[in-house]
Amino acid sequence: MAKCCFMLCVGSKALYDFIAGYVHRIWGDFAIDKVLMIKKGLYLVRFEEQQAAMAVAQKGVYYFDQKSFIVKAWSPEMEIQMQSHLCQFGFSCQNWALNTGGSRA
Repeated sequence: MAKCCFMLCVGSKALYDFIAGYVHRIWGDFAIDKVLMIKKGLYLVRFEEQQAAMAVAQKGVYYFDQKSFIVKAWSPEMEIQMQSHLCQFGFSCQNWALNTGGSRA
């Protein structure tokens, strides 16, 4: 496994600097190497240690500005697809599929 996590910010319009600062604050116990914006609402966080990435990804859902953001462990085989639609929970959000062979995560 890699030392990275994908982070999808559902409904947040926060600027990169706010997201990066927040990530450094909430995961301050872990050494973060980089926070990269892949596209609006989707970020890649690279940690210095694999165990840190796995610990962060294990929780899965976090909150920023009263909106959820979802964290998934990253691997080089993943493909990212983002589509707008109505989620099964009944609210509008960005759906993302991390494909390692056609399955949705």
